[in-house]
Amino acid sequence: MPYTEGGQIVLVLDCDPPAHRNKVEEVVKMMETELGSGWIYHKSYSHADFRIISPLL
Repeated sequence: MPYTEGGQIVLVLDCDPPAHRNKVEEVVKMMETELGSGWIYHKSYSHADFRIISPLL
């Protein structure tokens, strides 16, 4: 497994609770505002991995 600098990889599946999927969609929208659309999630994927990196203190 590659080094993730203290971050976490989150796998969100269709069978996950709607509240979890909604939160992921909210985070993706926020991140795509910064990075541009298409960098985090693409609708043609059957699932997506989301890497959450801890902020540097």
